[in-house]
Amino acid sequence: MFLISEQELEFAAVEGDGGEGEGVKKKGKRKRRNKEEGKRKKRQIKSRKEQKKEARRRSKKIKEEEEEEEEEEEEEEDEEEEEEEEEEEEGEKKRLK
Repeated sequence: MFLISEQELEFAAVEGDGGEGEGVKKKGKRKRRNKEEGKRKKRQIKSRKEQKKEARRRSKKIKEEEEEEEEEEEEEEDEEEEEEEEEEEEGEKKRLK
């Protein structure tokens, strides 16, 4: 280690070359800035995850709605086919009489 006299130390602090007080101040700013950046990144990650979850929910809901519509259409088609078959059977019965 270097032995520095108090006068040299005071001179260094006055000159601003990283003497007594300045290094601590810079370190504190850097630490605070890094901490803030870390928090910001965590918030961004959290919001991205939330957005992904919401998008999944929406797509799942849309998919379910489409499936329900398809089922309804199939049921309608089946009913129409049954009605047509019944009409044909009635027509055949009338012809036979």
